[in-house]
Amino acid sequence: MSIKERLARAIEQWVNGAPPNHWTLEEALEFIRVIEPIFADVGWHVGLTGSVLYKGVSDHDLDVIVFPHSTAIASKDALLEALKRAEMRPQFSREAVLNHWRTKGSNDDKWVEVWIVKAERWRGRRVDLFFLQ
Repeated sequence: MSIKERLARAIEQWVNGAPPNHWTLEEALEFIRVIEPIFADVGWHVGLTGSVLYKGVSDHDLDVIVFPHSTAIASKDALLEALKRAEMRPQFSREAVLNHWRTKGSNDDKWVEVWIVKAERWRGRRVDLFFLQ
């Protein structure tokens, strides 16, 4: 999709009331730098992956890897609190993602959840979180 087509799609989504899911590398880095200290406070860290990292842009989502500083002390409850403090809300649970993949014929079982950003700067944008254990 060309830049012109992506822009037209984003404008159409905005006019129709749906926030665009367009992420640039610059926006992703800004977002990662905001959430990393929040996650680090509870023993987790984040890393960037996916098309935003590889291509510099995505019209679909931002892929973020979430991993514990130490698996011996990692708390999933603390992680959920960190996600709330980062102004994110869940959209699709791991089970929902796995069920969707099954309908597509995939037997992949990695821990992926879809979250939506509530913070004003990136409001409504989709973030796919890939949790390492």
